[in-house]
Amino acid sequence: MGHRSRLAGTAASEDGELEAVKSAGVEWVLREALLALVRAGATFEAGKLVERPDEHPQPEAA
Repeated sequence: MGHRSRLAGTAASEDGELEAVKSAGVEWVLREALLALVRAGATFEAGKLVERPDEHPQPEAA
């Protein structure tokens, strides 16, 4: 039984490591996306993206 519980612990450890790698990958992707926004001139207020007025032009009246 000791051998079996040791294997279960190893699997749990590997699952935790896999989750950590996935999490780090997601953080890296989000960091790169934020960096691209900032480089493009995006501004943030209180942690929220502020849209520029010219990003959503109103259609002209007919």
